[in-house]
Amino acid sequence: MMDDVEQIVRMLRRYRGENVFNPYRDRCATHDLSYAARIRTENLRRYLTSLAARSHPVAIVGRDLGYRGGRRTGLPLSDETLLPLIGARYGIELARACNTGPLVERTAQELWRFAECFESAPLLWNVFPWHPHRPGEPLSNRPHTAAEARAGRDVLRRVLDLHDVRVVIALGRVAQATLASMGVGHIPIRHPSHGGQTEFRTGMTAVFGGRDLSGS
Repeated sequence: MMDDVEQIVRMLRRYRGENVFNPYRDRCATHDLSYAARIRTENLRRYLTSLAARSHPVAIVGRDLGYRGGRRTGLPLSDETLLPLIGARYGIELARACNTGPLVERTAQELWRFAECFESAPLLWNVFPWHPHRPGEPLSNRPHTAAEARAGRDVLRRVLDLHDVRVVIALGRVAQATLASMGVGHIPIRHPSHGGQTEFRTGMTAVFGGRDLSGS
């Protein structure tokens, strides 16, 4: 198990791409602590180790890391304000890697509204597990390219293979298309960005049941 986790960590740290910030290797001179990449790597290692030690009936797959979220934390579908909650749900200690903020990421906030509906902590991941940004604008988000997606699929396959997942939820069309291309069955749910919050909440409520969190 530990060997599998370390292989995934090494794959993530090795990746280099144009206009891509690798939070496990790179450092932002403006916002990061001097050892930020090491902190994010350790956050990820603890997260993956916790995942591998338990059963995860549900996996939720997003698109890529955002500049307000995973770029800063090293964790998928997260932001710094959520680190205490996420750490408690996975039974791990997590640290902040930035000397500014904390910042809020909308997608992470929307997802973790449903934390009380997760009977066991879900496996969270992204199709492209690094942060793609626009040229010359490191604090921006852009869709990853088809070529970049190939590198992400290799990691995604390893992560899914490491866990006993019964249901995979795809957030948005990019995740849906990628999982379909890999032959992975999934439940499509609208991504909460770009006006999709209501459909996202309706879809999550339909899947997880429990209290309807789509209202006030």
